[in-house]
Amino acid sequence: MFLSQVILNPRHHDTYRLLADIYAQHRFVMSAFPDRGDDEGNAEGGRSEGEVLYRVDTGPEGRICLLVQSAKAPNWKKASDLHLGVMCSAEEKQDNRNFENGARFRFRLRANPTVCRVNRDAEGSRNPKREGLFKESEQLEWLSRAAERSGFTVNIEAVLVTPRGKREGTKLSPQVGRRPQTITSYAVDFDGMLVVTNRERFVQALHEGIGRGKAWGCGLLSVVRSSR
Repeated sequence: MFLSQVILNPRHHDTYRLLADIYAQHRFVMSAFPDRGDDEGNAEGGRSEGEVLYRVDTGPEGRICLLVQSAKAPNWKKASDLHLGVMCSAEEKQDNRNFENGARFRFRLRANPTVCRVNRDAEGSRNPKREGLFKESEQLEWLSRAAERSGFTVNIEAVLVTPRGKREGTKLSPQVGRRPQTITSYAVDFDGMLVVTNRERFVQALHEGIGRGKAWGCGLLSVVRSSR
């Protein structure tokens, strides 16, 4: 597994286009993996399940950092050539960390919390519908369930929840005359402490991501070992 940290240029106008459009973010990230889709990462299937996860973080003094986790080594030189002026720097490394049961980590997860509710129509047929969770209490319950499935526990009362709101993107149609497709994804950040309870499931969750919206910058679980 490879971990990349890409610093984006806060003074370039295309950087703000990326920040404002989740489909543009997807294309930018996938352009570093030219074997997935075309040279600009246009193919919708370019991000196979668990192969590429990413998150855009903003820090002090306008610092914009793109964190990318991938099963294969990225080509950030190619991405930079396709998006001139957007990147300031890119560093990558292989992640060879070992994880064991009982290990404690500080974590950040940007997620798209949803639940599938099954209703029935007038004829009694099942009508499943996936709905977003927008109340903090529901989001924390979602995190607790996701953690159990993913081989770790969290102290829910100590988790910081930061709503990132609704994010949109525009995907142009390859067919002339067809209207662009608007993509919408709601995101929330969870920051806190976790304890590994099932190493195999935890490693799988790290590699595959957690929840939905992975193509749109959600699902990446970032962890840093804690001594407390």
